[in-house]
Amino acid sequence: FADLGLAPWVVASCGALGMAVPSAIQRGAIPATLRGDHVLGVAETGSGKTAAFALPILDALFRDPFGVFALCVAPSRELAAQLADQFAVFGARQRVRVACVTGGVDGVAQGLELASGRPHVVVGTPGRLAEVCERCEVAATLRCAAFLVLDEADRLLSPSLGPDVGRVDAAVRGAARRPGARRDLLYSATRSEALDARAAALGATVVDRGSPAAVPAGLDAEYVLCPNRVKYAYFARLLAALGLLGEGADAAGPRPRSAIVFAQTCRRAHDVHALLDALGADAACLHSKLGMRRRLAALGKFAQRSCAILVATDVASRGLDLPAVDLVVNFDMPRDADDYVHRVGRCARAGRRGLAVSVVTQRDLGWLAAVEARLGAKL
Repeated sequence: FADLGLAPWVVASCGALGMAVPSAIQRGAIPATLRGDHVLGVAETGSGKTAAFALPILDALFRDPFGVFALCVAPSRELAAQLADQFAVFGARQRVRVACVTGGVDGVAQGLELASGRPHVVVGTPGRLAEVCERCEVAATLRCAAFLVLDEADRLLSPSLGPDVGRVDAAVRGAARRPGARRDLLYSATRSEALDARAAALGATVVDRGSPAAVPAGLDAEYVLCPNRVKYAYFARLLAALGLLGEGADAAGPRPRSAIVFAQTCRRAHDVHALLDALGADAACLHSKLGMRRRLAALGKFAQRSCAILVATDVASRGLDLPAVDLVVNFDMPRDADDYVHRVGRCARAGRRGLAVSVVTQRDLGWLAAVEARLGAKL
């Protein structure tokens, strides 16, 4: 990390955290950010993208400490909370102050925290950040930001989140330090037309260390075909056969220690979790209809391995720093083939083996065909 041009205190922080050798995305993006470039960074989940933008931001902060230094936008509350925690950890030696601004929490209190708490870094979700940025008493503080970070930028620039991101961008455009001083850092696991267009408009340095979206090399991808009317029964039997329900007597070979079960909707995730609870499985549930405290509690429970199964919507398919799992189950086939890639990418990381099983009914054959066409292989 010292060879990348980072300040000694940042290098020391990396060493204290056990970060000895920069990853590919860090080697490419950190020097570009320190040069003052706009940056588009593309790399797989788990490759160190957060450190790739957080470390040079913190380095620059203590060369020119003044007000809110960085504004980071994340597509979900969970990812925003995770980013805030990581900034706090990386900047602990310099007592970096971080504020997290998301929905599900009192907006007035968050506005007061921004106005009086003097944070160095503000992290938030698009909708709540847009509301806060448009309040005149707070917007003046945020306009001083030297960095605007879009994490999971392809999602943030999608039609559903793009308008709110545009509101944030408009509210803080034109840094008060000096015209044109603000730098935009765009990070994502995958590229999109909207993301490439924004990077081109900025004249951003592109650091692409990603690989074409494909399933991990060590992944066994399979599916179970069953009638829709008995889907829940087949799902329960599948988990029993894999050793995650009951005593695991049916499991042939090593039992998965952890699993993520993906459902297409919040309602379905709730129902699957209720089934597992009724069957005596220790499972956590994560979806957008839950309150913020319950969502973070579910994440913490699974991350600390206090439970073996996390039932979730696609909010957990990418971005979140979750431990690698042995098994991914698609209770519902995703409606987009790229979402399948992101889901199953949660297992078989770093050269390990993993298993992904999709529960497919007669209603899902079209989605199955789309996934196989995307992968260029039959499951």
